[in-house]
Amino acid sequence: MKRIQLLLTCLCLSLVNPPSRADELINDSGLWSQVEGHFKLETFHPKLHRFRLWTTGEARFFDDFGRFSQGVVRIVPGYQFSEEIALFFGYTWQPTVLRNGKTLDEHDINQAMKWATKTDWGTVSTRSMIEWRFVDNDSQMATRLRQKVRAGYRLHPHLSLIAWEELFVNVYSVDWGPESGIDQNRLFAGFGWQFDRSGHYTFEVGYMNQYISLPNRDDLMNHMALGSLQIRY
Repeated sequence: MKRIQLLLTCLCLSLVNPPSRADELINDSGLWSQVEGHFKLETFHPKLHRFRLWTTGEARFFDDFGRFSQGVVRIVPGYQFSEEIALFFGYTWQPTVLRNGKTLDEHDINQAMKWATKTDWGTVSTRSMIEWRFVDNDSQMATRLRQKVRAGYRLHPHLSLIAWEELFVNVYSVDWGPESGIDQNRLFAGFGWQFDRSGHYTFEVGYMNQYISLPNRDDLMNHMALGSLQIRY
């Protein structure tokens, strides 16, 4: 319980003191839609009972909801070491539509560790992630660390209050964009509705604040409506 209290305290403090400077921010709003799958591969063969598959598909709309700007396709196999800990290693494709109409394709190799536990009042989880990032027509690799803390407080057998934070840090600078230090920070608060008792389908909706540190430019603050369908089998 002390670890859980520490995680929740850090989350609350970060909500009070986001890493942004209000006088140097460009504000934008948009829509973030997501479908995320978490699958146990023992469905295909009993010997695969510890193997997992984490998949994600996203569409992101910026410029006050008026322009499709980014997509995400993630396929990450994993292995469940214990009831609480799982390791993942896989690939993410992230196309970004630039303002000039051109598309920048980013290809990431991902390594992640997930920790999750259930409590009397809900769930607490963390995700530690390393991304090795590449873009088309550039041979330099960028390395980024991601740390996510998430808590779900059960209000009703089917309804939960959801809050999470994820911090992104670039390990070093590369010519095609990323600079060492804090890259971005995401804060989310909303609700999750579980459609069935088995927890196969859950829909989460709420507000996400995304702070992005931009080199040699004013930083960006995105105010996003986020909808996420979570599928678990």
